[in-house]
Amino acid sequence: MGTQLKDVIHLLLGCECIGQYDDADRRAYLTGITNGGTECELQFFEEDGINVFESPEWSDIEKVRPILRRLASMTEDEMKALWAIVFHRPFPDSGRIEKSYMQDKKNPRWVLMSGVERLGIQLNGDIWADSDLHIWQQNPHLLTVYLLKQGFDLFGLIDSGQAIDKNQGS
Repeated sequence: MGTQLKDVIHLLLGCECIGQYDDADRRAYLTGITNGGTECELQFFEEDGINVFESPEWSDIEKVRPILRRLASMTEDEMKALWAIVFHRPFPDSGRIEKSYMQDKKNPRWVLMSGVERLGIQLNGDIWADSDLHIWQQNPHLLTVYLLKQGFDLFGLIDSGQAIDKNQGS
């Protein structure tokens, strides 16, 4: 059945979403959750993103769709930020980033390399790192927090129709 929005909505606090206001879909920020994740507090704003409505409104979760990004939309700067989280230092100017594919030729991945250190980011959500072919110990929670802050869909919500792809607009 896959991940249900109500089970992960608490991890998306602060994200942009579409919610119902006066029976119309409007842009908002997710600012709160109640009733076991069945109701969401939304701070609606005008399309200019600046003019905020006076007070937040509560909405049924069924009427809320987060606006998220696919991992495929990750920029080089975001990849370099992941490198800094894993290796505790900036991505070096001498490093390189290469796009490659898994054996099935369907799942692209990026590999950031510098000397014997590598960081792999696969579009299926796997992130791995090694140094001189030894697995690098990393804190997956720091990576998860960073990816959520950047608005990435880590739960397949876009594919299940529970979220909107920010780069597609629908």
